[in-house]
This record gives sequence, C-alpha cells and structure tokens, in this order.
Amino acid sequence: SISRTYMVDGVDYYTLIKNNTHQNEFEYDNPESYLQKYPNVDELISFQELLNLIRTEFKIFTNK
Repeated sequence: SISRTYMVDGVDYYTLIKNNTHQNEFEYDNPESYLQKYPNVDELISFQELLNLIRTEFKIFTNK
C-alpha cells in the first residue's frame, strides 16, 4: 500500500536567486501546507525561512 499527499489549493512560488555570475531557480507548490504536514523536512524549513525574510524585509507575500 502506498499513501501520497497532494496539496491542491494554496500558493505556488517561483524563485530565482541570482548574483553576478550564478543563478538558481526553483518552484514550490504550497510549501507552507507541506511544512505543516512534514515539519522536519530541512528544505521546507529553509524555504519558509526565506519566505519570512522576504515578507519582513519587503513587506510582500503577507497572508494577513
């Protein structure tokens, strides 16, 4: 038996991080919902920290 979890509502994020010579891009579907379901996944925790930093510094993507 296999169990899978899909979050079908929420917010998707496309992220592009770039410096002078390198760039990295990735996309997350509903990272905050998945973090609630899987609170010990390092990648989700790190992305949540990035979102919190962006929300605080730029005052965007606020849920309230």
